[in-house]
Amino acid sequence: MRAAISVIIPTLDAERLLPACAAGLFEGVQEGLLRELIVSDGGSVDETRRIADELGAEFVSAGPTRAAQLQRGAEAARGDWLLFVPPESQLQPGWTAAVRAHMPSQAPAVFRVEARGTAGRLAAAWANRRTAMVGAATGPQGLLVRAGDYADAGGHASAGRTGAPALARRLAAIGRRPVLLAASVRRETAT
Repeated sequence: MRAAISVIIPTLDAERLLPACAAGLFEGVQEGLLRELIVSDGGSVDETRRIADELGAEFVSAGPTRAAQLQRGAEAARGDWLLFVPPESQLQPGWTAAVRAHMPSQAPAVFRVEARGTAGRLAAAWANRRTAMVGAATGPQGLLVRAGDYADAGGHASAGRTGAPALARRLAAIGRRPVLLAASVRRETAT
């Protein structure tokens, strides 16, 4: 059986964040869950493309907005499931078990956010609570969604700057409200 998940990382000058983001995905490679890694870039002038090449990722060019990068990455993907992971998010150990257990439900899902510092932890707690209560999503949470549901919801094509909240609402409108996974991402910032 082929691996089911295509990972899409949207980038724009993400050379500092991309290696750690990709390292968090290695568990999925070991578990045979990941089909491909797509780096969808909005015109980086740093070493993002070189790093993507070293990772063995497919590198595609997109517009400068996060929504355009996510949409272009999804268009290039061949997996039955799409996993959108922004470069500032690092999947934490144990994520594959949570994803594997979740996939039979076929529902879209987002990861719990972990953050450092008081303000970061408060923002993460708020994002996690909103997802659990109403299916709202933020970009740093990532998104796991069946490719067909993504297409049925219109993808990121008409979404705003990041697209995550708008896409979550459109998924809910077609009866595919995102749920909160029992796995987390840690959000990092570029310095």
